[in-house]
Amino acid sequence: MKNSKKTILITLIPTVLTLLFITHVLSPAIQNYNDLRNKFIEIKNTYEETKTSVEQLQNNKKLLTELAELNNKVADFDIQIPPEFEDEFFLVDLGKFSTNTTTKIIALDSKTEKSFEISNPNANPDKTSKKSKSKRKKQEEQPVYPLAIYEKPFEIKTLGHYNKIIDFVSCLENYQRKFIINGVSAEISKNDEANPNPKIELKIEGSTFKAVKNLTEPESGKIE
Repeated sequence: MKNSKKTILITLIPTVLTLLFITHVLSPAIQNYNDLRNKFIEIKNTYEETKTSVEQLQNNKKLLTELAELNNKVADFDIQIPPEFEDEFFLVDLGKFSTNTTTKIIALDSKTEKSFEISNPNANPDKTSKKSKSKRKKQEEQPVYPLAIYEKPFEIKTLGHYNKIIDFVSCLENYQRKFIINGVSAEISKNDEANPNPKIELKIEGSTFKAVKNLTEPESGKIE
């Protein structure tokens, strides 16, 4: 009987030691693993949030860059397309161009201003080809743009040698005011046909522009 008890006690000793090992060694290790896992999840979440913030900052920086480029493009809009045509300034500048290029303006004609059509870049090209249907749609609803652009056509006739005429055209193309050349035609001056280096009469058809802000009016019949 005593021997059996001793055998049972000897058999229980490894089990007790195993339990002590699990309690004192493995339990802290498991707890450390859980703590490390929780920290890893927390760091991973922080990383994802930081990554999202960095992407947002990059997008904001890209938007700021695009905004700066847009501001640079429209910085001189008021100069190129002022609220009035200011023909007197245009005539003075034409005189300067003529003097600087040693050409002579022999005729100048200004025509009646007209509205400049602004095309919608998002318009469907298939719809634009169907003119019969588009006429009905135009009568129904027209988009209201913040600015209305008006065009004033000019016809300029100038006289000079070929290279000087080219310089005059270059002055118009680089004019601070927006001047669009719609067409040119040239012929040898009748008074200079016998000259081996005759002067050229150049007719330039072009337009200047002005911008008018569209102010939306309140609907009639409504009382606030």
